[in-house]
Amino acid sequence: YTQNATLNTQHPTLALLPGSRTSELHRHWPLFLQTYRQLRTIHPALTAVLALPNHKALTTCRKLAPWTPADAITHILGEDRFPHLAAATAALSKSGTNNLELAILGVPSVVVYRMNPLTHAILHYLKLVKVPFISLPNLILHYAGHQPAYPEFVQNTATETNLIATLAPLLTESPARQTQTAALTTLNTLLKTPNPPAEQAAKVISNYL
Repeated sequence: YTQNATLNTQHPTLALLPGSRTSELHRHWPLFLQTYRQLRTIHPALTAVLALPNHKALTTCRKLAPWTPADAITHILGEDRFPHLAAATAALSKSGTNNLELAILGVPSVVVYRMNPLTHAILHYLKLVKVPFISLPNLILHYAGHQPAYPEFVQNTATETNLIATLAPLLTESPARQTQTAALTTLNTLLKTPNPPAEQAAKVISNYL
């Protein structure tokens, strides 16, 4: 799929990717749904695409925070997500490999991650978190000497207020959207390789065999 290059301000679409594991859905989906509903008060024509791995995850979301046809949410499962993500105006995503997929597709996004509060406290107390960002696109850009692309909200900073304030400009041709788009273009340039990635990986691994 090609990079997201157009912006339809008349009918914007927000991709929602709350995660795959049940614990992730518990912590993210209710927040994502409420954020989306509040964004619709700002952008009444806004619709959403809920991308999930399977029917089990869909059932979990419906139990946690159900939605109605009035919410204008379309769900997609598994590999069917790619054309829908590519067509999205922006995305709200849990930290994970989906962030890199969105970045390659050129979709402006906001990244969120919530974990068990005790686990979070232990990780920070023991200083086990040693990376400056939680999303792959931001880490790649950072270690290549560039500014990060995606705003990140972790634990207590992942609030409706913060997410709405950051996502709303991404649904319009705003400076925030332009900055993200430029960063994503840089990222995709960095990801280009002269030879197939599998071939290059095999060469590196062969040095250790």
